[in-house]
Amino acid sequence: MQNSQFSRGSHYEQSLIHTLISDHSFAEQLLEVLDPSFLSLDHLREIVNIMNNFRKEFKTYPSFKLLVSIVAKEVQSELLKTECLNFLRAIEKTSLNGDSDYIKKSSLDFCRKRSLMTALEKVLELAEGSNYEQVVSVVQKSLELGAERDIGHIFTDHLEERMANIKRSTVATGWQPIDKILGGGLGRGELGAVIAPSGFGKSF
Repeated sequence: MQNSQFSRGSHYEQSLIHTLISDHSFAEQLLEVLDPSFLSLDHLREIVNIMNNFRKEFKTYPSFKLLVSIVAKEVQSELLKTECLNFLRAIEKTSLNGDSDYIKKSSLDFCRKRSLMTALEKVLELAEGSNYEQVVSVVQKSLELGAERDIGHIFTDHLEERMANIKRSTVATGWQPIDKILGGGLGRGELGAVIAPSGFGKSF
């Protein structure tokens, strides 16, 4: 690693990993789509792998000091270990100086571009092997990376607001115990249904 802390060609990637280490909420969002292969430097890929493995086992991410300890203890290659530790020492002494906002905004686009580049390389391999039927699937999967997913209505959201007392224009049923339960009767746009087992007086 160069003494300038961040080599010119990899500054964005190193700033990206710096932001991931510094902000675990951001890491939780991005590491779902950030494949280590998107990164051009071995030591950055190694750090991402360590963070992913730690998250799988402990459901959280390691602190900076613990990350340094894990690298020192678990990375087998001495060269790779040295590169990882040099990077961690560099970011410990380097402030992002507001760069994190830009990194967070542009990170998904970075992942999508790298994913598409990987897909195009795969497409060339498939084309050489005349496996044309797989081309569309490979490209489509790449384009879907990070796409928003509609999971439907979340009923727990704003529950208190929905359960708050709302002024209703009601019509009394004439059955006082029921009117009391219904808050004065049935409101406009509401449908009342009487449910009970057989023989409990529904017809009455």
